[in-house]
Amino acid sequence: EMTYEEKKAEEERIHEETDKLYQQYQADVDKHAKLRGECFEKSKAAFANGDKGEAKKLSDQGKEHGRLMEEARKKQADALFEFRNPSDKLSQGTIDLHGLQLEFAMDRMKSFVEDARKAGKQKELLIITG
Repeated sequence: EMTYEEKKAEEERIHEETDKLYQQYQADVDKHAKLRGECFEKSKAAFANGDKGEAKKLSDQGKEHGRLMEEARKKQADALFEFRNPSDKLSQGTIDLHGLQLEFAMDRMKSFVEDARKAGKQKELLIITG
């Protein structure tokens, strides 16, 4: 059995690791968000200058960066979830949503509750929000 101090130190270590993981993936999200914005701004300028072909090309590039940004956000959510929720923790009726943005947290929580309901093993579930 861990002492209070040991539990507190372990929680702090996990929190720091979660933050590192979040920042690592967030850099990719931010990069694509910035590039998306730049492409859309250039697209607007090209359109205003009458170059519709260039505007379309830049708009398509912006959309692709938007897609890549969303893909990076999903990878971030998956990595954070897997780090905070080893399979033994989930099977014991506990889910930890720390670090997840709302839409990903809601999706994971709904799946967790539905899976538990289908399995019928858990009378209580512990949902840790972040």
